[in-house]
Amino acid sequence: MKKQFDQVMGVCSASSMVVGIIIGTGIFLTAGQIATYIESPTWILIAWITGGAIATTGAITMAQLSSLIPRVGGLYIYIREAFGELMAFWYGCILFLVLQCGSIAAVAMGFAYYFGNIFPSFFGADVVWLHFYDFSLTAGQVTAIFAVLVLTYINYIGARLGSIVQVLLTVLSIVTILVFLAIAFTVPKPQTLTLSLVNAPDFSKFSLAMIPILWTFSGWYNLNFAAEEVQNTSRTITISLLSGMAVVTFLYLLVNVVYLTTLPIQQIQKETQIAYTVMNVLIADGGIFISVAIVISALGTLNGLIFASPRAYFAMAKDGLFPILPAKLHPKHNTPHNFITIQGLWAICLIILGQGSYNALFTYVMFTGLLFTSLAGIAVIVIRKKQPIALAWAYPWIPVFFTLSSIGLAVNTCYYSFMESIVGLLIVLLTFPLYFLIKNKPHGSSV
Repeated sequence: MKKQFDQVMGVCSASSMVVGIIIGTGIFLTAGQIATYIESPTWILIAWITGGAIATTGAITMAQLSSLIPRVGGLYIYIREAFGELMAFWYGCILFLVLQCGSIAAVAMGFAYYFGNIFPSFFGADVVWLHFYDFSLTAGQVTAIFAVLVLTYINYIGARLGSIVQVLLTVLSIVTILVFLAIAFTVPKPQTLTLSLVNAPDFSKFSLAMIPILWTFSGWYNLNFAAEEVQNTSRTITISLLSGMAVVTFLYLLVNVVYLTTLPIQQIQKETQIAYTVMNVLIADGGIFISVAIVISALGTLNGLIFASPRAYFAMAKDGLFPILPAKLHPKHNTPHNFITIQGLWAICLIILGQGSYNALFTYVMFTGLLFTSLAGIAVIVIRKKQPIALAWAYPWIPVFFTLSSIGLAVNTCYYSFMESIVGLLIVLLTFPLYFLIKNKPHGSSV
């Protein structure tokens, strides 16, 4: 008898997965970059609304795909069904090598950085704990590794425990943001927000500002990786994605209103830690509180990523496309333990050896990552020809809009980061021989 995944997530835990993964560190850091492209407070808010709308069309697209194919693996499965095994293998390689494990490494380092702000004398991110010839290990790296190990272990021993931790971290994250907003809206602020459509940015600057905004909204598609662990899959994923996007968009708008009423645009443009600065302006030593809020948000994102993505690698292994590891669930914990383990090990390697250079890898694969994500909208149309579904909001316009938006952003990224985009394509193409090498070997055991 084949062993199945446990259905451990209802609407509450699934929604917390969506919100918890999205609200990481981006909303606390990206305002300065966005303000360099858009100098009007009104148009900054319009840009955030636009970003939320684009991300929501992506969420609707993924909801339709979960109704068509309610199976573990998410976008990997959708690409395989619509475009074939080779294209899905390419996506899976990028997902494991850089996108997900690299994201885990980066979020863990972000967590460590702000944890070091709370305890700077010993856990400061730049404090060196070990130095051997040209190799050094900082307190920040050790803290990041510890966070990855603990959350990997939690998700290894049970999906239910992982989902409970996700709910707790998401609730704590939302509470800290609400406290931040409560303080901000009760303390007199030096700036007045005047809404006006004048001083509109040109299209090129507006589209450039969308890159950090959509990056801040990214991560909502991770829930689909664990579709078989969601109760009443289609309905729950749909409600969770849409409610999660609504909550995140609303919170993001309020946080940006606080930024814009606390600091002038000229100062916001210079800020790399906007929330830390704003909180210190609002109350004395408020930066410590916002560091705690960012630490909690980063842990929520980290746990969600560690929970979700091994399900995609599990689906690859069932197709015989993940080297060495068989598609087996743990006999006791009923989790894809092999893939949770190897994901944690690779993320730790990036933390130890990359020492920040994996940020360059993000730039390399941003272009190809956007192209793969854009395939989701086309996949809805292709798969719907085989099996019609009742859930079809504004079909096919929403999937088409999402695909065109993703392609437009990819083209924009390629234009301004041409060499990095070409390198990203080369990374994908280098996996081409690996596909045929793996296909010529016998499949690993499946569940």
